[in-house]
Amino acid sequence: MGHGDANAIQIGWQNLDASITKIVVYRSLAEGGPWSQLLVHGYSSATNPYAVQIVDDTIGTPHYYKMEARDQAGAVVATYGPLLLSP
Repeated sequence: MGHGDANAIQIGWQNLDASITKIVVYRSLAEGGPWSQLLVHGYSSATNPYAVQIVDDTIGTPHYYKMEARDQAGAVVATYGPLLLSP
């Protein structure tokens, strides 16, 4: 995760478990939450690199981000983060 341009956050992943079918990204003002769901993305090829860019009008505010990788049943297979992105 990082800043893609002045008004956007870029979120990317690669080499995830083959069972992954959905990525869910959350953010929070505090490392321990509460967490707000920012993005849900269907995903079909866990091994290929992939990135999305989100235009964010709160880019000037530091937020923690975390990402969950979920399987077809909706179970969390892996969690990445939290990671603090500063303005």
